Amino acid sequence: MCALIHFVLVLMLFLHFAQGWVFAQTPDEEGLRLRKQRIPKRNVAQWVAFVPITAVKFPLFIVSRGVKYTGIFIEEKALIPRTRDLLTSDDRLIALYPTASLGGRAGLSGELNFFDKRFPRKGNRLSLQAGFSTNSHQNHYIRYRIPEMFGLMHLDTRVRYHVKTNEDFFGIGNKSDRGGRTNFRHEELGGELKVGASWTKWFRTRILVDYTDHVIEDGDETYDSALDKFDLQTTPGLDGAALLGAGGSVAFDTRDSDFYPSKGSLAEFSAIVFNQTDGDDYGFTRYKLELSHCLTLFRTGRILAVRLSGEINTRLSDDKDTPFFERANLGGATDLRGYSTGRFRDKDLILLNVEYRYPLWEAHRDRRGAMDAVVFVDIGRVFNDLQEDTFSDYKTSYGIGIRARTVEEFIFRAEIARSEEETNLILKFEPMF
Repeated sequence: MCALIHFVLVLMLFLHFAQGWVFAQTPDEEGLRLRKQRIPKRNVAQWVAFVPITAVKFPLFIVSRGVKYTGIFIEEKALIPRTRDLLTSDDRLIALYPTASLGGRAGLSGELNFFDKRFPRKGNRLSLQAGFSTNSHQNHYIRYRIPEMFGLMHLDTRVRYHVKTNEDFFGIGNKSDRGGRTNFRHEELGGELKVGASWTKWFRTRILVDYTDHVIEDGDETYDSALDKFDLQTTPGLDGAALLGAGGSVAFDTRDSDFYPSKGSLAEFSAIVFNQTDGDDYGFTRYKLELSHCLTLFRTGRILAVRLSGEINTRLSDDKDTPFFERANLGGATDLRGYSTGRFRDKDLILLNVEYRYPLWEAHRDRRGAMDAVVFVDIGRVFNDLQEDTFSDYKTSYGIGIRARTVEEFIFRAEIARSEEETNLILKFEPMF
């Protein structure tokens, strides 16, 4: 009964916040102008929810800005995932716990998490999260997972609402100017359904359905607004869009670990078709291919890891395009680590990551923790057409770092990455690949 009450309360609050946003889309220039002039107003429930954030926002403002301008990229979702381990355990069926995180974009964030491993029967999992930050970012979702159906399949579904008040945009193309940095406010309300099947130990497939309503507005004024500097002709998608996508993926995976493999390969291909549901301006097909391989060099624990990724976005017809926020992008802690997040955007991309991992100390039965030193190189670029200039003008970043892990799981990675534009400090609580 307690779990049901929590579920109903969070669902009611989520739907209350979300109402009115789904129908806010207008795909023409007049709609874009009106949204830029519109002053967002909070209802009573939103003001009440923001009272704790407002109370602590001012004294933390300088701290969060200082972190932001140093170019530090810190995982926004899990500053210390171990806090969950302190408050919950695998044998617990139900839990309610808080987490905190620090991000260069979001500032200081706080989330309230709830999960129930017995809804409606033991083994299935219902998860809820409500999160707010000092930079007015929001991250809410309701997720339901069935790990096993018919002994072969699994299901994962989620309803989500995200707000980023200061997402960066430098323009479209591989030659976009870093000095032309702008930002925008990006609201996303949607849901997704994933149905997967593991046919053998190494081969799996997945079907994906995704709906997202995107609203683009002026950013937090740290930089010029992207809506003022760019227009729909050069930057499709500034008017927002509601997109429905459906597709699937196939994967062949022989790696010895999902979180930190030391040997084996992964080959995964996906194709998803997206179409606009509130207009006829946007429609595209996204193809993605990822190949990775790990092998031991000279001695156990010394690993050479290589990943090659590619993405192509093609129009469904001549009169439809791919919105800028859905285009392939490079930059940040998961690809070109020496560049700002979202530094380069265009229709297609190629990315190569190479890492050499050297054990400083290894995990044993009597010493569960392990630490590795890492040297890495990232090479990639975006393309308007992958068949043009395929082998020229690639961007490169390189650096060193450390990885902490246990026998069972990954803990964190800390890295220093350098490029021709900047040097970034990276701290994330999930592996690179």
